[in-house]
Amino acid sequence: HFHSFEHAYHVTISANKLIDMLVTSGISGHSDAANMKRKQLRALKHFATFGISSDPISHFTLVFAALVHDIEHLGITNRQLVIESHPLAIRYNDQSVAEQNSLSVAFDILMEPIFFELRNAIFETSEECLRFRQLLINLIMATDIANPERVQLGKNKWKEAFGISQVAVETIEMRAEQMVPTTIRSVEETTTIEGGLVEKQHHRDSMCSTLSSVTSSADRGDSLCSITSEISQMTHCDSSLDNSLSQERPSGETGRQGRRHSCCSSERPRSGVRPEINCALNLRGSTIEFYPSSDDHDDTKANAILEQMMQAADVAHTMQSFNIFKRWNERLYEELFVASQLGRGENVGPNWYENQITFFDSYIIPLAKRLKQSGVFGVMGETFLKCAVENRDKWQAEGSEITEKMKEFTLVKWKANFKQEEAKLVDGSSTRFRRRSMGGNALVA
Repeated sequence: HFHSFEHAYHVTISANKLIDMLVTSGISGHSDAANMKRKQLRALKHFATFGISSDPISHFTLVFAALVHDIEHLGITNRQLVIESHPLAIRYNDQSVAEQNSLSVAFDILMEPIFFELRNAIFETSEECLRFRQLLINLIMATDIANPERVQLGKNKWKEAFGISQVAVETIEMRAEQMVPTTIRSVEETTTIEGGLVEKQHHRDSMCSTLSSVTSSADRGDSLCSITSEISQMTHCDSSLDNSLSQERPSGETGRQGRRHSCCSSERPRSGVRPEINCALNLRGSTIEFYPSSDDHDDTKANAILEQMMQAADVAHTMQSFNIFKRWNERLYEELFVASQLGRGENVGPNWYENQITFFDSYIIPLAKRLKQSGVFGVMGETFLKCAVENRDKWQAEGSEITEKMKEFTLVKWKANFKQEEAKLVDGSSTRFRRRSMGGNALVA
């Protein structure tokens, strides 16, 4: 079926490939890349990828998350687990049940004595352990794309990192730089990489320190004011929306609190409520999740990109060849079909063809666009979107016929397996209902 070790293997390989593409393609478009020394090249890669390319713990955590993200998956949806009042749904308060269970199992296994040396290789200090754990939680929880609250949280994380507000800041800097004297604009970015620690002096910092002298001129001051006014109008709607959202929830309404793996903290790293939290407060679900904030905007971008990479690896088959997409699509259909036949899910057959097109339009193609928008994959960023669009168009043209053949084949296979199990029950050799004698007592395993 779909959720199997083969899926874990496929996602892991895809995650590793994404990291390789990021590290090797992050600055492919830079005009001087070929003439740079290795140290300069590493520094440029570091900044072009918001620090991800030179952060081995991010690389390992992404690959590790890909390997364990669906561990002990039961082959049914979170919604069905909630409907059945499954023990896991009760344990995790109906919130991202399968994902939280996978996290719990993965951490339990990792903490076993046999993996002592592995843990020491991953993290040596409690701070490194906390960072690894928080990042792993964020990555795996991001794969719950059926949870509207979590999807909205992810969108707002991305908006904060790459949305209008950041565009506004960069626009101000770009247009202000045009008014800065040549001697100021010539300040170059200096980078030193030593012992894994990166220290940077960005030209924007130098520019900000001289804005007061630049704006002393009346005409330049008026220009900067006009830029600020223009950007303020662009972001006014978002600010008004955030303010209204933060006021919609009645005071005292906290929602259910439950036992869950989360990076929530009782103390906020800094005062104020971040934009993505304002939006999350208004959602119907009761989960309000804070993630560690940082004064460095690059950290916000890096975390957002890593979550998008995890989501892309999880559905990598949709951005690969059409044959690969079709094979995994068939496995997913078979898994959901079997669940429905066992009374543990809805019949997905009637709208399967149309639902795949909707999935491409509403999730896969926007995800591919975000990967491209991030800029960390260089010219390779276009590949994700191109493959996703090609698969979508080919499915629209051929998917209806493929779906009908898939339904017929799956039904025949199900009936054949059912007859085999019936035959095994007669002679007592069924693997699902095996009898073994212990002291004259027959036990059903």
